[in-house]
Amino acid sequence: MSYLHAQNFGISLLMLLVTPCTDWYIVFTGMSKGNVELGLSILPLNLILQIVLMPVYLLVFIGDGADMHTASLLVDMAVVLAVPLAASLIFKRAFGTHERIWNALSEKGDHLQLLFLCLAVAVMFASEGDTLMDNPAMLLELFIPLLIFFTVLLAVAQAIGRGLGFPRRDIVSLNFTTLARNSPLALAIAVATFPDSPLISLALVIGPLIELPVLSLISAALLKWNTKEGPKTSDGCP
Repeated sequence: MSYLHAQNFGISLLMLLVTPCTDWYIVFTGMSKGNVELGLSILPLNLILQIVLMPVYLLVFIGDGADMHTASLLVDMAVVLAVPLAASLIFKRAFGTHERIWNALSEKGDHLQLLFLCLAVAVMFASEGDTLMDNPAMLLELFIPLLIFFTVLLAVAQAIGRGLGFPRRDIVSLNFTTLARNSPLALAIAVATFPDSPLISLALVIGPLIELPVLSLISAALLKWNTKEGPKTSDGCP
């Protein structure tokens, strides 16, 4: 591995691991019958902190290698955040009084969220498909550190949740809040900050290809654990 490749790999891994998720962790929390409301409550904090701290992380760990263009960075982050928000507001205004539509969304919400999540990852993958074909080994290079990351965080979150006596639904929420990563925002920052380093963007695209199957397996395991009959707490949750 060349020095430049190792540097790009380190930057991409750092950007991926320090950006907690602000979207699809809710999907997996719901699929695992976790406390979605609790997960949503921390979403603004996760979002604000990573936007504020990402330049700090890059300056501390990368130094002069991070040539940040503030205006471009802010525009890219605004697009990533504003477009989905605007689309949701338009949809709500257009169909807010159609009870049949909202009932259908309520019944099939988890499946639809997972579908759109897969579409988003497919679009991210397509944007860097050529670069991935030229660097297939990067998938294997990222697999081991990400697997270690998910394994350690899963064990830590379970230990903390159980040690503090959280209900199972809250532990499930804690697990996915800590495990899931915000790849789209990290990718937007990478494109603005490292426009001449396509391998960094590629690694951030590969991240979800590893993350989503791992989170799906964890979701299935936590669903079985969360729905097991166990001793009840005062609020009726195991």
